[in-house]
Amino acid sequence: SQAVEVFDSAGFPAAWFYLPSLDVPGGFDYAPAFRALAFDGLGRMYVSERLRRRIAVFESAIGNYLHEAITPDGAQLSDPWGMAFGSDGKLYVANGSGNDVLRIDMADNSVETFIAAGSGGLNFARDLAFGPDGRLYVLSRGNQAVLRYDATTGAFIDAFLPSGTVGLDQPQGMRFTRRMDFGIFEDGFE
Repeated sequence: SQAVEVFDSAGFPAAWFYLPSLDVPGGFDYAPAFRALAFDGLGRMYVSERLRRRIAVFESAIGNYLHEAITPDGAQLSDPWGMAFGSDGKLYVANGSGNDVLRIDMADNSVETFIAAGSGGLNFARDLAFGPDGRLYVLSRGNQAVLRYDATTGAFIDAFLPSGTVGLDQPQGMRFTRRMDFGIFEDGFE
């Protein structure tokens, strides 16, 4: 259905988030293809969507669509995947085939390249997460590695999980848990 569903603590549906189908040249329309979610401290949910290369913003409590958070010309945001808010309140976006990470200031909708294309061997930025050590970890899908960067400057530090790490096959996403474990989500196709 290409909807985001929210459930309460008892497991009952609490809200639905939809984006309308989009008209494209030639008379075709298609349903949005959601990829990832991020939440800010003000109760808004950000959803990356692949076909129109956008990030949609919703009121997370009730599901109202608010606006799109994209670059003024849309050029920098070419392939949005995983997202996370940094301690600076800005939204960091793994920009897939752009091979980079973007930082979006939601106050003025400005976008800058935070991690340059290919930095540290970055090849298809699929997901990202801020670690308990305060650093930014980026899933490099093209070479199946997890790279570690300085969360303030974007400078490459090292390969946290280098290419060829046993068990790192077709990685899709990653998160840190409260116990400071590191999880990778994989699939066997794509």
